[in-house]
Amino acid sequence: PLTSSDIVILLKKALKDKKHGLGKRNIKIADALLEKMASFADGDARQALNLLEIAADFALKEGDHEIISAEAVK
Repeated sequence: PLTSSDIVILLKKALKDKKHGLGKRNIKIADALLEKMASFADGDARQALNLLEIAADFALKEGDHEIISAEAVK
C-alpha cells in the first residue's frame, strides 16, 4: 500500500493532468481535504482516485474554476 503522502501527490497530479485526469476542469481543493481522502483510501491509489472523481462531481462552479468543498468529502 501507498502512504498518505504518496496518495496526496497522486491526487494532485490527477487534478493537474489535462489529458488523463481532471486538469481541464480547473478544480481547486484544500490540501487538508486531499489528506482526508488519502486517509479514507487506506493506501489504495485506485480508491483514492475514485473518491476524487466522485467529489469532483459535486464541485461548485466559481468563475473559471470549480471548488471541491468539505461537504463533498464527508
